[in-house]
Amino acid sequence: MTRSVERRMVRDVGRRARISAVWAVTLMLNGCLSRQEGAGGPTYTVRGVALAGPVCPVETTASSECDPRPVAGSVEFLQLDRQVGVATLDVDGRFSLPLRPGSYTLHVRPTTSPFPVCPDTEVVVADTTSAEVRIDCDTGIR
Repeated sequence: MTRSVERRMVRDVGRRARISAVWAVTLMLNGCLSRQEGAGGPTYTVRGVALAGPVCPVETTASSECDPRPVAGSVEFLQLDRQVGVATLDVDGRFSLPLRPGSYTLHVRPTTSPFPVCPDTEVVVADTTSAEVRIDCDTGIR
């Protein structure tokens, strides 16, 4: 074998070793990232709507003009009095947020003050399903 052929073989072996090392590191990092994702556990979506009513004084007849109206603002998700997420209420008063299973307190922060007044609402996210919630806020109209 000539020296040029030997050098080429050595270069090829070195190149193959570098490529193998890159693949090994890539596969290892992918495995670590997957484990980190799985370590936090699955999330399930909490969906809901915040509506304010009554909107008409002394409602006597059924009328769409007097239906509860969507609340503008945001919903804070609290767990053990610590904020774990915030969702913005859309134009229909709807919100959603992915969360891990557990018990949460939902606190609506309307953009207007002091009304509507929204009660804190408890929701439990099970480890098998998402949760739906409706928050009925009081406009103060009587």
